[in-house]
Amino acid sequence: MFPSFHFCRVIITISKTREPYNMRRVVITGVGAVSPLGTGNAANWDALVKGQSGIGLITRFDASDMPVKVAGEVKGFNAEDFIEKKKSKRWTFSSSMQWVPPILPWRTPVLS
Repeated sequence: MFPSFHFCRVIITISKTREPYNMRRVVITGVGAVSPLGTGNAANWDALVKGQSGIGLITRFDASDMPVKVAGEVKGFNAEDFIEKKKSKRWTFSSSMQWVPPILPWRTPVLS
């Protein structure tokens, strides 16, 4: 299992009519992040501002026989907070982490 940083930017374009020359567009952009610093934009930004590091001792598996004992692991991530319980049980930890960043922008209220 390799540590990873999953980042997603969502852009949606909605047109008023189906005619290509008479389109009114609305673009909604959002960012979602799952990283060793935390899950979500607020957690990641707060950790960056405080100068925290997401690097630490490997805890997900026994790394005693490996030459490197530190990595950037995603800690405190619970897939059931974002995905149905049935799906989160079937998917691997890594698969769950890949589905969460596109979901985060929809849950983050940034437009008023």
